[in-house]
Amino acid sequence: MARIVTIEVNNNAAYGYDVRAELVGEAGGIATNHLSHTRTDAGGAACLRYDADWRPRYAEAYRRQMRAFLRFAATGAFPEAAASAWDGYAAAAAAEVGVRALAEGRRVPVEMIARPELYT
Repeated sequence: MARIVTIEVNNNAAYGYDVRAELVGEAGGIATNHLSHTRTDAGGAACLRYDADWRPRYAEAYRRQMRAFLRFAATGAFPEAAASAWDGYAAAAAAEVGVRALAEGRRVPVEMIARPELYT
């Protein structure tokens, strides 16, 4: 099955921190929603406010990650849901290919080693 991934990055959006993700497949799709606590309706239009940076969007995730780390440090028990070294390798492989595709101006396939059995 062929897969195409498109990544768009803008690190200097003057209007605020805007991050989104969308996956569309033949049987359906899923997308992240913009986090907004206020919407203004006026003049026949709706307006959502963007945060200035990433902290409001990910603050709770970082708090949960730190609590899980502290529980691990205190008890030695691994969190039920956690990233593995394989997850880090896959993210790094995808990021490297993204940089290469950007530099070369073309599609580049992500190629990874076979997943070691200990990660199944």
